[in-house]
Amino acid sequence: MQFVQRPNIDCTKWDELVINSPQSSIYSQSFFLDATCQNWCVYVSPDYSKGIAVPFTEKLKKKIALTPNFLRYLDFIGSFSEIEIEEFITEVQKLFKVGQIAINYNELKSAISLANYQVIDFQFENNYNNLAKRMLKRFEKSKLVFSNSSDLTSVLNLVENELSARIKTLNKSDFDHFGKLIHQLCLNKQLFFYGIYNSSNTIVAGAFFSQFNGRITYIKGVSLKEYMQDGSMYKLLHEGIEFAKNNNFIFDFGGSNIPNISQFFNYLGGKNKTYSILKWGREPVYYWLIKFIYHKFRK
Repeated sequence: MQFVQRPNIDCTKWDELVINSPQSSIYSQSFFLDATCQNWCVYVSPDYSKGIAVPFTEKLKKKIALTPNFLRYLDFIGSFSEIEIEEFITEVQKLFKVGQIAINYNELKSAISLANYQVIDFQFENNYNNLAKRMLKRFEKSKLVFSNSSDLTSVLNLVENELSARIKTLNKSDFDHFGKLIHQLCLNKQLFFYGIYNSSNTIVAGAFFSQFNGRITYIKGVSLKEYMQDGSMYKLLHEGIEFAKNNNFIFDFGGSNIPNISQFFNYLGGKNKTYSILKWGREPVYYWLIKFIYHKFRK
């Protein structure tokens, strides 16, 4: 197996591998990687029967393997043996002297930690807890209106504005990537989205979901704070869950290790799954200084 850089990747063969592999996620499709990554390569067999994508960025002329925002983890696609997995770990650390990547494999010997995401598999019983049921009833009693035919631009603007205000580590480049991803998902007919409106017909909450490989994945969603108490986020996720259930899909919450958010997903029936975080090397001190100054003056 070998590393192939983005200009030389046969994307037709790569996407065929991703689409035809039951264990692969939407994160491994070439368009998803193009939209979210500054750059990426693949570690792949000559016949494209197995492989894994590796995103990377360049900081001060230093290439760093890095799982970017809006991409949860990387997949070992195809039949990888334990020996081949360890060979990949060795080779990726040779190619990139510094890295931190998330991999959908929870038995990685060299992982520094495990992270969680949440899913609902409707082959098993799924129950909302009492709080989730109360919040959904509260939404029905409110004057808010749910819509499955919202304007894409309105939902996108709302999500980007709220995320920008709440997550200070996201910058303009991140939102450029996010907007590109949403529009590409739409073009590929792998996107659906919902909006919630107040009595003045102003959008106050919205959420994006993707559909791939028998799975509905929650991408991102937000609600204006004053409408959260009306159950707006519970309603958005509930509708996505119902869509998955009615189509016999797994529902994937996209995952979070932030306690309040993962707990919210658990309230709606999500069960924790784990993946590995692999980290090696150390970024230069001057990079951390520049990063500190950037975030200090951004506030």
